[in-house]
Amino acid sequence: MSTQNLENKYLSLVSVLGVHTQSITLQEVADILYCSKRHARNIVLQMQEQGWICWESSAGRSKRSQLRLLMDHDEFNEECLKRLVDKGQIQEAISLVKDDEIKLQSFFSRRFGHSVEKDQHILRVPYYRTLPNLYPGTALRRSEVHLIHQIFNGLTRYNEEKEEVEGDISFYWKQKDSLTWQFYLRQSVYFHNGKLLDSMDVVNSLLRCIRRQPAFSNIKSVKAVDDRSIIIQLYKPCLNLPLLLADPSAMILPRNHQAMKDFYKYPVGTGAYKVAVNDHHRLHLIAYERYFGYRALLDEIEIITLPAKREDKPNIVMDYFELTANTEQTAWVDNDVRSPRDEQLVENVVEQGAYFILFDHRNSSFKDQSVRAWFEQQLQPCNLLLGLPIEERKYWMIAQSFLPKYWHTVVYNEITPPPEQYFKLGYPKNNHEHYQFALTIKDILAVQGVIIELVALDYDEWESGTVEIDIWLGSVMFTEPKAWNCIKWLLNTPVIRASIMGNDIEKLKALEDSWHSSSYQSNDLIAQVLKEMWIRPLFHHWLRLRCSPSAQGVKLNSLGWFDFKSIWLG
Repeated sequence: MSTQNLENKYLSLVSVLGVHTQSITLQEVADILYCSKRHARNIVLQMQEQGWICWESSAGRSKRSQLRLLMDHDEFNEECLKRLVDKGQIQEAISLVKDDEIKLQSFFSRRFGHSVEKDQHILRVPYYRTLPNLYPGTALRRSEVHLIHQIFNGLTRYNEEKEEVEGDISFYWKQKDSLTWQFYLRQSVYFHNGKLLDSMDVVNSLLRCIRRQPAFSNIKSVKAVDDRSIIIQLYKPCLNLPLLLADPSAMILPRNHQAMKDFYKYPVGTGAYKVAVNDHHRLHLIAYERYFGYRALLDEIEIITLPAKREDKPNIVMDYFELTANTEQTAWVDNDVRSPRDEQLVENVVEQGAYFILFDHRNSSFKDQSVRAWFEQQLQPCNLLLGLPIEERKYWMIAQSFLPKYWHTVVYNEITPPPEQYFKLGYPKNNHEHYQFALTIKDILAVQGVIIELVALDYDEWESGTVEIDIWLGSVMFTEPKAWNCIKWLLNTPVIRASIMGNDIEKLKALEDSWHSSSYQSNDLIAQVLKEMWIRPLFHHWLRLRCSPSAQGVKLNSLGWFDFKSIWLG
C-alpha cells in the first residue's frame, strides 16, 4: 500500500477511535476501513512498523485485541509534513494542509533552523521564490550573487572586514608594467566533478567575461603562461584590475561547462559548497570535502521555497534574507525558542543600495529633461510612502543617492508635463515591494491624468532592457567597495547602461574611462550620473537579523546574507 493511502487509513481510524486504548477485533478495524479482514491485518502491521500504533493481539476467535493510536489528527499531520519536507516534496506538504497558511507557518517556524541529523549539521531556511539560475555572468539577483560565492571562486576576492582584495584561486599577482599583469594559481584546486583546475579554465572564464560584460572591455587579452599562471594585457592602465577580477561574473568555470547538462541549475565550481538538488521547491547545498580553503562548518544548507499565491500578497513564510518590509526578521538561523527575546542577538542595518526608477531613453518624451523633472516631482519618495500602510513606513528611508551616506539629489526648477498620457512601467516579478510601489506610482500619476500600464517581468527580461518599457522600477544592493561597485553596476547592467546618459555614447565612454583609470572618485561619478536625471533613487531599506546567542559567526554581509562557511551553532 502506498504511503499516502496508509496515512488516509490512519486518519480514518483516528476520526472514529481517537487516541485512547481501545478493545477491538480485527473485523471491527476492517469495518472502519471498509476493507477485508485480511487486508486490515496487513494495514495494522504496516502502521505498527511505522510506529503509528500499538497493537496487542489476543489468541482465539472471540478474543479482543488492544489498539492504541499514538498520534491525534494534528500530530499525525505534522509527522506527515515532516516526512514530505525531508523528501523535498514541498508542494505535497502544502496540499496536505489544504493551503492553511497559519498551520503551515506554525509548522515551518519549528521545522526550519539548525538541526543535527546523523552527525551532520544542517541549516534549513525558508525563501520566497525559486533559485533556478546560478550561472555566473548572467542576470543574477542579489541572493543568487551571494550563493555563487558559496559555489564558485574567482582569481581574487574582496574581504569586507579587512576592506581589501585578497587571493582566492590566485595566491599571488604582480604588475609587470602599466598594461600587463601576471597571476599565479594555487595547486590542487578541484572542481566539484573532481577535475583539477588549470590555467586554461581561468583563461576561458575571463575571455567569456570580456565577450559578455562591458566592465571587462578594458582587457585586451588573457593568455596562459603555463598550467599555473596567466598574463592579462590591458588597453589602458587600471590599478583596480585585481578588484574587478573579484566580481561575481568573473568566477572560474570549467572550460567545458557549456557541454554540461543544466549547468545554470547544477553548476560545477570549486567553492566550499556544491549543489546536490535544485528544483522548484528547494536548493540543497552540501559541503565540498576537497575544497582548497577551510572546510565549511555547516555540512548542509537547504533553502526551501514557499511562494506566495498572489503577487499582491506577502509570502506564507517571509523571506529570511531579503526581508519583506512588513515583517520583522526572525531567527531561522537558530530555532531555539527558549532564548528570551531580550537575550537574542539583534542586528539592524540599512541596505547599501536603493529602490529606484529609470526613464527609458527610447521614449521621445523623456528626451526633454523638464519632463523627467516633472515625473520626479510627482514621484517624490515622501508621496510614495503615503501609499504604504502606516505600519510599513518605518522600514523605509528616503534616498538622496544610491548609497545612504551620499547626498546627490538634483533639483531642476523647470518642469513640463509629458506630451503623451500613456506609459508602461516594468518591474521584476516575485517581489511584493516592487508590486506595491508600482501600484502607488500608478495611483499618483492617475490623479495627474497619466495612465500607467504595469508590466511584471522575469528578472532576465528586466535586466536585458529589451522589452518596450517607458519607466523601469527596480532595486539594487552593492557589495564592498560600495561606491566603486555602484559605477560598475551602472555600466554593466544592460537596462541601466542603455539610458543613464540618455544614449549619449560619448558621455558613457567618458564615464567608463574615468572609472577604469580611477581619475575621479566613485562618488563624484555617481553624482555625474544622477545629475542627468535619467535615474532616480527612491528608498533605502532597513534589514534586521535576530537570532539566539548560541548562533556564532552570524553577520549580515552587503547582500543581506551571511557566509554559510563560517557560521556555527553551539
